[in-house]
Amino acid sequence: MEPLALVKDPLQSILERRVGNGEPFKLKVEIGWEAKKVFGDGEIFKYYMAFTAFKVPPASLVLAGSSPVFPIADFMASVTQRAVDKMDFATSHGSGLEFIRIYEVLFTAVPHTRTVAIADFPELAGGCTVKLPKSLSLKHCVTNFANTDNFCFRYAMTAWALGGSHVHPERPALYCTNTPANGRKSKDWVPEFVETDLDFSMIDYPVALDGLAGFEMFNNVGVYVFDWNDQGDGKGFSKQIRRPKKTYKKEVKLLLYKGHYLLINNFNAFFNLRAFGSGTRRQSQICHRCLFTVTGDEKELDKHLKKGKCIKDDDQCTIEPRLPKVTPCGKPPKLAFDKFGDTIDHPIVVFADFETFQTKSVDVIKGQAHQGPLHHDRCCIIRFIRQLIHC
Repeated sequence: MEPLALVKDPLQSILERRVGNGEPFKLKVEIGWEAKKVFGDGEIFKYYMAFTAFKVPPASLVLAGSSPVFPIADFMASVTQRAVDKMDFATSHGSGLEFIRIYEVLFTAVPHTRTVAIADFPELAGGCTVKLPKSLSLKHCVTNFANTDNFCFRYAMTAWALGGSHVHPERPALYCTNTPANGRKSKDWVPEFVETDLDFSMIDYPVALDGLAGFEMFNNVGVYVFDWNDQGDGKGFSKQIRRPKKTYKKEVKLLLYKGHYLLINNFNAFFNLRAFGSGTRRQSQICHRCLFTVTGDEKELDKHLKKGKCIKDDDQCTIEPRLPKVTPCGKPPKLAFDKFGDTIDHPIVVFADFETFQTKSVDVIKGQAHQGPLHHDRCCIIRFIRQLIHC
């Protein structure tokens, strides 16, 4: 715990200035460890623990004739104890962890105004159930857990791990072992979840997107998160807002909508712009990693995923583009878009422009009918736009 003691003095001055500004805030603590599993190959990996140190700054000490002093000693003792508690929990729940050293400590001040406006910042964390728009509910592709607490991420991951087919999978009682028989929960009731192979000891609720890396590394599960943009009139589209930094053998797809995590059960139906049940004869699959459309059945998608190149920001995850060819008689090809009416507004647009340049004509007399000293040669200027996604 020595690295925590090293930040004591600089942190005190920062917090005193922050409290002096008068803007309410809460403080989040993130500690990065180097750890290894006792039972295994002994490989060292990065383990993260995160928690909220306080939601309201503690009262500062005011001495006569001096500025307020932040109670840093009591505060650091509390932070150290919280870290020790999380270590004890991780080592006593069958995980077989051995903590080696702390390599990173982060303190993040989050203004309360940002927390209140969580609907405008869905990337912050997960919360209780929400009502889905028509454009999403008609697809029948997600499970909207009816929880009233901040454990929606835990419900989603537990449902995915169990892999059961319940008639009403959205009911939280299916994933808890201490649900009251009469259905009435006391004010201090805390859910006790069904045991799975997943370890949630490093998770701090509500779960923020930037707190999933440690969960992925320890459980060897890739978490892909998407959002939903409702366009009204039963139309909407999704985009990827978070993906792992590497591929994992096990992967889960989640939707984060208005601060609430939902489990995606049918990714093709979820990401496709077509309405539910209005498919085409051509079978295709959408890759949840790179969003590339793979022609064929699920076997073709499996071949695509086994390449392991889906999350690289280069051309390795796609096939060579099919360019138009000159007709047999030597004429330029004609391109037509039959279903342009089915398009929907998208935040990225790529433009290609066709240009000409003038050159001098050879053996042409100036003033000759229908001809001139200059003529136009064609050239194609293509503007290529590449978007790198780092979530």
